[in-house]
Amino acid sequence: MQKLRFIQLRHDMRRIPRAEMPKRSTRRIKSAQKAVQREKDSVALFPELARFRSVEERLDAQDKSEFTRLIARRRAEAEAWLKVRRRLRQLPSDKQARFVEHWNKRTMVPAEGVNACTALFQMFPRPDWYLEDRLSDPRWDTSSGRAMINQAFEEYFGEKFRMEFPEETCQTGQEGMR
Repeated sequence: MQKLRFIQLRHDMRRIPRAEMPKRSTRRIKSAQKAVQREKDSVALFPELARFRSVEERLDAQDKSEFTRLIARRRAEAEAWLKVRRRLRQLPSDKQARFVEHWNKRTMVPAEGVNACTALFQMFPRPDWYLEDRLSDPRWDTSSGRAMINQAFEEYFGEKFRMEFPEETCQTGQEGMR
């Protein structure tokens, strides 16, 4: 069988709205006015402790926070789909076709990159994908984290793929779990 050139996977980017600045309705403005006043009243003796001096400042901070959150969410979703496509290209074409058929039939699962990645790993568990996911996560960058990965890896794959993590494989400069 020849490799699939273009892999058509069911996906739904509508679940993540476009990153647009929210509109400033009168309801939002009134709510911000009350919140700023409430905060001013709570730190009346020390007005320099108030986080926001005006309603505009509070609304700007809220808008910026929401905008950056949506951008990060869309970026994470795109990276998950890129990972799925990269991993699919590593598989032989018959396994690619099996997964694409399986994924496109599953309508109960939301069509998100993370779910596709999980389904791909469940159909074709590969130790290198497992390690890639775990070692790229900065929360596991401690000696106890490496021990937990070793234990989980051993439980999942058994003795067939036994390996230990050398110190060099972990990221440096990360503080690890907090």
